[in-house]
Amino acid sequence: MKTAFYQKIKPALILRKQISIQSILLPLVFLSIFLVSYIFMALQLAPENNPAFHFGKERGYVTALSAIFLAMTSGFAWGAFFLSGNHFSSTKFFWLFIALAFGYLALDELMMFHERIGYWIKMSNVGPTETFRNWNDVIVISYGILALAVLPLLLPHILKYPKFGEMLTVAFIFYCIHTAIDSLTIKKTFGSIIIEESFKLFSSAFFSFSMLIGLLGVVASLRHENRE
Repeated sequence: MKTAFYQKIKPALILRKQISIQSILLPLVFLSIFLVSYIFMALQLAPENNPAFHFGKERGYVTALSAIFLAMTSGFAWGAFFLSGNHFSSTKFFWLFIALAFGYLALDELMMFHERIGYWIKMSNVGPTETFRNWNDVIVISYGILALAVLPLLLPHILKYPKFGEMLTVAFIFYCIHTAIDSLTIKKTFGSIIIEESFKLFSSAFFSFSMLIGLLGVVASLRHENRE
């Protein structure tokens, strides 16, 4: 089984060694500084009696920027999709899946799909969940579980491009921290909301940055093919 899986990812590992992308250290530093500054600004502009005003609300600055980053993630994936050849291949399907998934997450961030679905489940015959705080948490956790479930299918494509998988891992870690705080906090406070939503913003931003790296990897692979 391990040998069969290695045979699937072997072409990706070979291509990964043959292409290169620009250094990401400086953009990564600028992105991190921008995010910290933006969070600080959101705190400063919040009402005195509600420091978490811009965190976790549809009209909040942090929520809006998180949705923008998720939309950018989808946009970068669409760019990679259209650059990945004219014939529909597994690579194009990979980018299509990513583009649609993050497009949905961007809409979910603004239109609160998982909150609405969780409310409908609670009000149905199923009733409230006995294990988690609410069904919203279950749905958000299921997003991560679904991502891990399809990871073996996605990995051969993720490994094609240098630094792509590494940045996706960082983004997913931020997502897991955000989800853990959201799910394990029994009584939310201003502090817990700010920390939770800050990690979500970092997750969205790093997913967007990861997808930009993936797009640059697609461009680099096209240049490599043209040289051969």
